[in-house]
Amino acid sequence: MAGLLFGALFFGTVTGLLYVTTLHLQQRLGLPPFEAALMTAPVSAGIAITSFSVRRQVVEKGPAGGDHGRGPAQPRRRAPLIRILRRKVSL
Repeated sequence: MAGLLFGALFFGTVTGLLYVTTLHLQQRLGLPPFEAALMTAPVSAGIAITSFSVRRQVVEKGPAGGDHGRGPAQPRRRAPLIRILRRKVSL
């Protein structure tokens, strides 16, 4: 339920932002409607591409990105910074 509410809030906000941005481009900056649409098209395309990517990750990992029913969540152990730096240097 929280995911549905978050999705509705997110897409409602983004849609409103794109609408106001295209109005600003047309009314304040004097761009024709087609040029204003071209200016906001990369944002729309990025959102669409990202939504497909995130959907695939949620299907693979589950909504919480988690354990798939393997018991209570355990904190992930992180490698010390020096190991990470050594790996990057050796590459």
